[in-house]
Amino acid sequence: MRSPDLPTDDDREIVLQNPNRYPEARARRLRPWLERLLDELSPGSRSLGVRFSGDREMRRVNRQYRDKDKATDVLSFPGDGGHLGDILISVPVARQQAGEAGHDVERELKILLLHGILHCMGYDHETDQGEMERLERRLRRTWIPSPPDPKAPFSPLEILPTVETPRGASPAATPSISRNPRDAAGTSGEGDAPRGVSTVGDAVPETENGHA
Repeated sequence: MRSPDLPTDDDREIVLQNPNRYPEARARRLRPWLERLLDELSPGSRSLGVRFSGDREMRRVNRQYRDKDKATDVLSFPGDGGHLGDILISVPVARQQAGEAGHDVERELKILLLHGILHCMGYDHETDQGEMERLERRLRRTWIPSPPDPKAPFSPLEILPTVETPRGASPAATPSISRNPRDAAGTSGEGDAPRGVSTVGDAVPETENGHA
């Protein structure tokens, strides 16, 4: 039974902005998954902001807050109080990375959302001796399972993944940031300015993961 102090899905506000109308970032597909994920990882959070951008907007924000004049895949801005934070994702970079990884773009967006949420919770893969990376790997198996290989022999044991959740999470004080930054050749329109999402507001991310 849910504690009366914890927000329900109706109480929690998840703002998904998609000003360029990217079909892979449709709210009706991502919002239910995000609600379940937050119920598991951050049940006390009352709001989360996500903005799906083009490369031009991402490059501008990355330059403004991190002095890096290039597009990257995801930026996270931890919030305070009941607001978990804000996440900015470049869909063109996500498309590129999905193609290189050999999976669909929606799966890549979920990978970036999970990564951004963990940063908003206080995890920092650059300072935690691998804690975030290990946790993220376990959570991916549960929340973003790999599609079955059609050539692999069928096994009933593969139907249900083992559910693992973080234990004793100890959020760090350092805000954080990018998962797999790359220079992106293409650009896209920026769309309208964000409303109620502070990805271009007052929180300043600090680091990025430089693996290619």
